[in-house]
Amino acid sequence: MRAGTTDLQVRTIGIMKMRKKSDLPAKRCAHCGLPFSWRKKWERDWEQVKYCSERCRRAGKPDAEPGNPSR
Repeated sequence: MRAGTTDLQVRTIGIMKMRKKSDLPAKRCAHCGLPFSWRKKWERDWEQVKYCSERCRRAGKPDAEPGNPSR
């Protein structure tokens, strides 16, 4: 602990860093359109994240619009 810091302050600071999953930012996948939420591994480049998974990233292009099938 740092000088002048009480045990209660240290525990409170640790608790404040915790977030509920519902409080995390979310986006829609550019390929499948499903919502996905922030992950720790995306912390540094969250703004550039477009896809929910590696599979969607590889597929790349968005699926056809609902009600307008391409097949």
